[in-house]
Amino acid sequence: MISVDNINKLPVIIIKKIIGLINNNRLTTDYFQLTLIDKRWNRYCKETIHFLEFNNTDISELPKVLSSFRSTSTLSLKQCKVNLSQLSILIKSLENLIDLNILYCNFLNQQQQQQQQQQQQNSIENENDNNINNIKFKLKEFIKELKDHSNLINLELAFNQMDSELLNELTTLVNLPEYYKIKLTINLMTSSSTICVINEIMSGNKSIIGSLDLNHCKIGKGSIGSGNVGLVGLSEFSNILKTTNQLSLSTLDLSYNQLSDESACILADGLSSNRSIQSLNLSFNDIKKKGSIAIAKSLSINSSITSLQFSCNSLQQEGTLAFSKMIALNQSLTDLNLSNCKLSLVSILSPPSPTIAAIATTSATTKTTTSSSSTSSTTSTITGEIEEGVNETELQSSIGITFKNSLGKNKSLKSLNLSRNLIDNLAVEYIASALSLNRSIVNIDLSSNRIGDQGAKLLSRSIAYNENTMIATLNLSSNCIEDSGASSFSDIIINNKTLTQLDLSINWINSNGIIQLSKSFELLSQQQSLSPITSIDFSCNTICHKGAKYIGSFLKNSKLKHLNLFSNNLEALGAIKLAKSLSLIKDNLNLTQLDLSSNSLGNYGVSVLANQLITNNTIKSISLSQSLITSIESSPISQSTATSPTTTEITNNSNNTPSDNNNIVVSDGVLSLVKLIKENNVIEFIDLSYNSIGAIGAKEISLALKSNRTITNLDLSCNSIGDIGATAIANQVFPFNNVLSRLSIYNNKISSVGAKSIVDNLIKNHTLFTINLLANNIDNDLLIPITKRLEHSLPKN
Repeated sequence: MISVDNINKLPVIIIKKIIGLINNNRLTTDYFQLTLIDKRWNRYCKETIHFLEFNNTDISELPKVLSSFRSTSTLSLKQCKVNLSQLSILIKSLENLIDLNILYCNFLNQQQQQQQQQQQQNSIENENDNNINNIKFKLKEFIKELKDHSNLINLELAFNQMDSELLNELTTLVNLPEYYKIKLTINLMTSSSTICVINEIMSGNKSIIGSLDLNHCKIGKGSIGSGNVGLVGLSEFSNILKTTNQLSLSTLDLSYNQLSDESACILADGLSSNRSIQSLNLSFNDIKKKGSIAIAKSLSINSSITSLQFSCNSLQQEGTLAFSKMIALNQSLTDLNLSNCKLSLVSILSPPSPTIAAIATTSATTKTTTSSSSTSSTTSTITGEIEEGVNETELQSSIGITFKNSLGKNKSLKSLNLSRNLIDNLAVEYIASALSLNRSIVNIDLSSNRIGDQGAKLLSRSIAYNENTMIATLNLSSNCIEDSGASSFSDIIINNKTLTQLDLSINWINSNGIIQLSKSFELLSQQQSLSPITSIDFSCNTICHKGAKYIGSFLKNSKLKHLNLFSNNLEALGAIKLAKSLSLIKDNLNLTQLDLSSNSLGNYGVSVLANQLITNNTIKSISLSQSLITSIESSPISQSTATSPTTTEITNNSNNTPSDNNNIVVSDGVLSLVKLIKENNVIEFIDLSYNSIGAIGAKEISLALKSNRTITNLDLSCNSIGDIGATAIANQVFPFNNVLSRLSIYNNKISSVGAKSIVDNLIKNHTLFTINLLANNIDNDLLIPITKRLEHSLPKN
């Protein structure tokens, strides 16, 4: 793909003609659609194309016209088949190239290069020697030639499962100038020797690698005593990290590397002295208490790391205590992820003091002071306190309190993830106490724990009454919270001025909890105030139609933009009450995104809601997936008196050639959606997946989309639209709609008959770039031209 402003708005037939003028009607490559053109277009290309991108493409034979794009500053190749010799020539011609990205590409081997060169020699006479390179061109030769480029600075290389020969050729990177900034990714290696190659590069040129991703490379497997290559290499790597001058490595990803306690201790030794790494990922390893203690000690000294991903390791009690003390001492970390780490704030043998909650309340109103200490004192303190042999009784009683005190006075953390740690209503007391004091945390994730109503109440009070809190996002999804716990968030709604996103999904909240929360919003109305909350997720609860009645209070007295009511048993009556709420607050609505999927709204419920949304001027995204929408009226609530066709009639018509169904009475649900699509001028995304819209409904919706000028994303997955529906979309939407860019018709019983209509009409469309046709019965021969068109390609003549 070649990215050029507005190029895809040109009619395909014109582009095809222009290309024909240049190449004697022969496309030397069939993977992009662009301006290859005459002199005027050639000049335009030189001056305007700044970004070249090729994705999942065979570009082993690069078109010579690309060398004329002298203004290009970025060249990106992802999952492509590449001839390195030709690529090297192209890069030399792109004089203003600054960024080069070669990601997960397949390089032609020597034999393939020679075969291609022989073909070129046989087909082209008097070829310029610069364009046919007969040397055995390998990755190392390619890298060597990069150093002579006048402007190239940023190089990104990514590989999966490299063979040993190609891996060793990477050592040539050491010869590149020091001003190069390389982002290097090597994944899925079967040998642990990868780290040794990295050591050779970094020891020879310390400033060359700025970002290093080595996940799934088996670096930590085994032990030093067993002579494991990975651990020996990790030890050398750790020594390189101690370098205080010139080292440019700022991002390090060692996730999924089987790092053990021993390897974590080795790495921690280097991190203690390192001053360059800012982002560190150690997730999904086998680090337990000893390794966790070592990492915590190193971070207590380290002053450069701002982000630590440590999820899916095993802190246990000792590790939790070590990290708790580190939080107090470290003043650089802004993002800490301890998800699924067996965090242990409360010992099974020693439950927390019942006075913790009282301490939190008192502390929230008490002005705290902190005193500074020297780095050497800090180091000796944590070294002395965190030891494997710490007294068990002391350990049991101090973990939670240490965590509370440390987090309470920390001034740097902005994001804290403690999800999936089995935190219960006892352990959450310490967290709540800490949040009542903390002045820095903006985002906190406590999802998939078991804090219950009591924990919810503690958290709500700590956030609501901390005048200095900065918390903007609170995630309490999947925490066994019922109505009592949900009602407690009234304190936050009334008193807090910072929280903007609240996630209470996958809990046990019903209509009573919603009613209590609505009262707090009504109280704000009396105070002529608005809640700062912009997003609430109530998905997978049971608020039912009784709760839906009170949603209007949420919308009227807040800045709410996103509301998720997925799977809440609303049914048709809930849709009616929600529609009424929307009608009463028409002038005050800020809502832009509404999810009502999996609520069994039925045709009548969808009809009432759609009719209300026609005049809505703010909602841009509406999700009605799994809403029991059918193409013909089946609901007893329907006002239609027409006789519905039998199921046999629908089945017989669903997969035949297109035909008129004059005797079919379309359901109110579909007709209201059609009217919504025709008349609403705001909605950009509609999800109608997993309904029973069928071919009849698809035809009606296609006619509405023909004139729609706002919808860019439509999901009709799993609706049994068949070939008739697919043909209707292809005939009515593709040639006339110039807005729709994403369309999903996944699993719709479409055969090659419907796909043929898509192929015939897709060439007439210039905006659609994504079509999901998976799980249909379509021949590959028809999918190929569709794929090419969506990649901004021309089908072969």
